[in-house]
Amino acid sequence: MGDWARVWALLSQLRGLWDEIAWLVTGAAIVLGLAFQAGRFWERLAQRRERTEVKELAEAEVKQLNDALTAFRRSDGKIWRGQQGAFPEYRDWLQRVSIPIIAVANLKGGVSKTTTALNLAAMYAKSGKATLLIDLDWQGSASEVFGRKLELEATSDVDFLFAPSATGVELLARRTSAARLARGLRDFDVVRAYKSLLEVENRVMIDWLAGRLPFDAHYLLARSVLDPIVTSKYQVIILDTPPRLTTALVNALCASTTVLIPTTMDELSIEAAVTFQKTCRDYRHEFNPRLEVGGVVGALSVGIQAEELAVEAYRKQVQKADPPLPDLWMEARIPRRADFSNVAGKDIAYLRSQNIRRIFIRLADELEKRRMSE
Repeated sequence: MGDWARVWALLSQLRGLWDEIAWLVTGAAIVLGLAFQAGRFWERLAQRRERTEVKELAEAEVKQLNDALTAFRRSDGKIWRGQQGAFPEYRDWLQRVSIPIIAVANLKGGVSKTTTALNLAAMYAKSGKATLLIDLDWQGSASEVFGRKLELEATSDVDFLFAPSATGVELLARRTSAARLARGLRDFDVVRAYKSLLEVENRVMIDWLAGRLPFDAHYLLARSVLDPIVTSKYQVIILDTPPRLTTALVNALCASTTVLIPTTMDELSIEAAVTFQKTCRDYRHEFNPRLEVGGVVGALSVGIQAEELAVEAYRKQVQKADPPLPDLWMEARIPRRADFSNVAGKDIAYLRSQNIRRIFIRLADELEKRRMSE
């Protein structure tokens, strides 16, 4: 009996121990189940929070785009008239500029802007001045000349100068030497443009209207062009601009000291030139206090009578402006010549023709006299 009693007591202890183990296992299972459920709960909560944040972000993006589109619709053609303020160094750098920064510009196409910019830049470079030409037209007509002559692949290096972080260091890194175009060209550089610039222009405009830029979109290019590291290296900077009041042109107007307005000798072109002269005056008051119209130059003239009629029409229209505009018609002319058409898109006429050299030397002399008299 004693042995059976001891066995029974041992079995009782084992059963108690088993019950305790069972309770522990059950408790652990419950804890693990609760932990699993809690994990799923927090995961669902995090997913819900993430979805909410994504939704809020998407709604914010949509609102910004709607604001941009609303601003565009309400602009009535004056979308670039708003102001956010320039980058901090702008006024100081602008006042310190001692070199001519010339934007060759007009809102009308087909008036010899690119021809004027290319040949004027070549004239300065050939005369021994360190010259920089910046192509700001996404069609890349000026850039194509350098690409063909220097056997370069098409590229749009100017795109990078429309980033808010761009500086003169970026500009100098993106230039291409054009010294191989002709003998005697030592310091002639170009920043080229191509089709991708159009996308950059549109993106900048939308980002600015949506409030995503740290300063006014008018001054993006000026942050690199007016950088003392650039203005101390060159003696003249030429900007070839598009025939549209887009991102590139408004930036040219805020990075320049002088605007040269080429125009053909017909009534509609003269009217467009006068309108753009008024736009430049407005930009001087609103954005760039150093901006001056250096002159309005007649281009592609076909005879003395046509020139006289064009000059007469111009002078009537500047007087009719409210308030009247100054008479800035230049004595220099850019006549219609085979020397231009024979090298169009392939070379720079100034480097090949003595007649063309005389034209642009005279134009540059007149520009310089007007600049010094300001």
